[in-house]
Amino acid sequence: EVELLAFFAAPKKDKDDNLLQQLATQREIKSLLTAVTSHEVVPAARFHDVKDYLIGHPAAGVAGPTHKTFSPRWIQFSGHGRTPQGPGADGQEDLVIDGEVVKLGFGESPLVFERDERLRGEEFVDILRDLPRLEGVFLNACNTSEYGTFISRNLPDVAVIAWEGQVPDSQAFYWARCLYKELGKQYGIPFETAFESAMVAYEEFFNGKGKWRVSDHLRLPLLFRRQTWSEGESNAPAQARKSPASASPPPP
Repeated sequence: EVELLAFFAAPKKDKDDNLLQQLATQREIKSLLTAVTSHEVVPAARFHDVKDYLIGHPAAGVAGPTHKTFSPRWIQFSGHGRTPQGPGADGQEDLVIDGEVVKLGFGESPLVFERDERLRGEEFVDILRDLPRLEGVFLNACNTSEYGTFISRNLPDVAVIAWEGQVPDSQAFYWARCLYKELGKQYGIPFETAFESAMVAYEEFFNGKGKWRVSDHLRLPLLFRRQTWSEGESNAPAQARKSPASASPPPP
């Protein structure tokens, strides 16, 4: 059992051979290793690694799991997040049958794993559903707010942190650094408590106490608190912290 299981992915190209911005994943991994004692880090992660580390999905040609599986309290994905496109791009596919709404799924997941593997949103959620200790999911990637809504609706006992729209890599890195420090201060700290404390440190740094004075363009992550969703309820996250509508981030 570990507190944090973190998957990092930073492919150089997507499947269409388009170059992707290189991310500061090594710097982020170093911050995690320094701050959080109970951890497991998976660099250059593919979706196969998620299955392998959590449910023991065997690799091709291997009779069983490649190593032991983990039961974390928190799971993190750090990397690129693609803009949702096509069916389910708004975060939920619905089908109306005889006047009743049937939930079909999310559509394509925004998480960009190594080799730009494409998967449906529910594939990741289905794995998380069977983790008994899971309390929080941290999506440190652009364009993950709708996916955060989807995860929260399907796993109401799990808190989710995600980003709305594009976020500069420098800000995503420093937010993660603040969160890691809070997670590492107290074993078993509630996910929401760590989020609130990290938010204070993050905003203080960017509002003049740090080397980057970019408060006019500061992006703030969203927190989807653990809750019980009711039919017809809005997809808006409870108590979410959002960037001012007028603020536009600098180029990533």
